[in-house]
Amino acid sequence: MTQSTASRNLGRRSRQLRLLLVATTAVGMVVAVGQPGPAGAAASGDEGLRSFCEEVAKRPPTEGIEQTTDPATGAPLQAGQTVKVSLRWDKQEFGPELERVAHCIVTLDGKVRLDLSGAEAPSANDGEYRGSFVVPAELAPGDCLCVLGVVAGEASDGGSPLRLGGNSCVTVTKPAPPAPSPPTAPVTSPPERPATTVLPATETRPDALVPATETGPMPLAELPRTGPFDTQALLALAGLALVLGGGAITTRR
Repeated sequence: MTQSTASRNLGRRSRQLRLLLVATTAVGMVVAVGQPGPAGAAASGDEGLRSFCEEVAKRPPTEGIEQTTDPATGAPLQAGQTVKVSLRWDKQEFGPELERVAHCIVTLDGKVRLDLSGAEAPSANDGEYRGSFVVPAELAPGDCLCVLGVVAGEASDGGSPLRLGGNSCVTVTKPAPPAPSPPTAPVTSPPERPATTVLPATETRPDALVPATETGPMPLAELPRTGPFDTQALLALAGLALVLGGGAITTRR
């Protein structure tokens, strides 16, 4: 194999590897992007959306799109409830791709609530956008939130960038429902006690039996008697015998 043939084969393999790498990267980008869904609340670190909504709050576009909310303006709204936002526009106003489609939530004093705002960027020019946000539970009846819907992109005639928008406000009419109370431990009934016997008024409960204990013999206060005669009678008889015995001895002498 000549050196030129080897060089051509190496060149073809290098081109094939580059094409394979480009195709793999393109497939990965398609899978990563996917289809856009309804836009919800944005992350607090989305600096692009922050600057966009702050600029819109200062100079809001007020025409060019159809903007609706559910609940609608003036309808009852409870703190903690979800509000759906829908934007529609004429696709012929823009080119095939849009710079950004967003709903910016602004308070009456002009403060942007980035945690309630949402966007699609970039977005296909399909003429429709759906988003939502949850009314903060700490809002009281009478508090208002303004929804600024904006579509931004290149004009279809190739002119300067174009922004179309709508504006509507919702007002809280009911406070948030109270938080559910924590579950309580089940009540357990005390153990059953034996029934108490009530005796009639004429009866008394018998005394409890006390076990007998063994005791030794009690000492006697005096000696026991051994005959039918008491001590004094015996002494009298003994004295009489002595007298009689002495008299008999004397007579014999």
